[in-house]
Amino acid sequence: MKVPISNRRLLCAEFVPRGTRAADIGTDHGYLAVYLLREGICPFVTAADLREQPLQKARENAARFGVADRMQFLLSDGLQSIPPDAAGTIVMTMTSVSRKAGSRFLKNLSLIHISEPTRPL
Repeated sequence: MKVPISNRRLLCAEFVPRGTRAADIGTDHGYLAVYLLREGICPFVTAADLREQPLQKARENAARFGVADRMQFLLSDGLQSIPPDAAGTIVMTMTSVSRKAGSRFLKNLSLIHISEPTRPL
């Protein structure tokens, strides 16, 4: 079964270093996290979202695609509840990123943030 992942999230996946643990911040349905695991890019992914409903959808999709045992799911406002050692790569597909919230992570990891344009290019 193919993971229904958007082109924007596929682009994010291309930047994730193979073999690193990743955190998908603003996971929504969890398709990026699932894709990273199914394609063998990451051995473990933390999926986080601000709201319980999208996080539950991510849990369901992880189970459906057989990768739930290699994921953890956290209710989190951005990076706020993510342990500093949870990942070597942080992927944020949200439309905004707080520098203050991410500052404790930025020292020794990769940060990937690709958002949808808010105005025509």
